[in-house]
Amino acid sequence: MSVNKSQFHELSNSPVPAWAFTAGLLATNAIKPPIEVQLAAASRAQTSRLLPAILKPSKPISPYPNGIHTLLFGSFIGLGGFMCYDNDPVNGSGLISAWSFLYCLANSRRAIWSWKLYPKFLLVGAGLNSVIYGGRFFGFY
Repeated sequence: MSVNKSQFHELSNSPVPAWAFTAGLLATNAIKPPIEVQLAAASRAQTSRLLPAILKPSKPISPYPNGIHTLLFGSFIGLGGFMCYDNDPVNGSGLISAWSFLYCLANSRRAIWSWKLYPKFLLVGAGLNSVIYGGRFFGFY
């Protein structure tokens, strides 16, 4: 199944991909385990005797985005979706594309190197939003 430019153009006019990603981001705070559970699991993983002390991180990093990231990125991407809904798809696409790309930059390392799937799904959603709406904004289709 090939996806042609007209299908991307139709998706970039719709606010649905942006709102779906926003809903996934805002649901992160309800889905992720408490920080104590995350830190305990990370400290168990660090007690491996195979890695030298230099390679072990000093502080465990949670693979999930924190509350500030979810609210900030979710609100701006949701605002861009509303702009697309309110018949301003070019400016809405620019806003969604920029903030989705920034989400990828801010959260890619912790999502890729973790064993959790949900942060990876969020990263893929942000990448797809950046491609779909960025192509509309930059005039590729």
